[in-house]
Amino acid sequence: MSHRGIIKQLSECSMLPGGWDKRFIKNLASLKPDADLTESQIEWIFRLLYKYRAQLPQLYKQHQNNPLCSRKK
Repeated sequence: MSHRGIIKQLSECSMLPGGWDKRFIKNLASLKPDADLTESQIEWIFRLLYKYRAQLPQLYKQHQNNPLCSRKK
């Protein structure tokens, strides 16, 4: 699945209203489809996937071996 697919699924997660996570994902979801994502944005997509893994178990299972899909050290 592409990064855009992960963003789309994260945007459907239940998050705290007005929180950084929600604002970040909504901002990425509003970008044009051909816009490039920075390395930092990609890293945070996977960090948030890890954080919300309970809401997205199938998606997390697909990406759990990605080194960025874990708690930030």
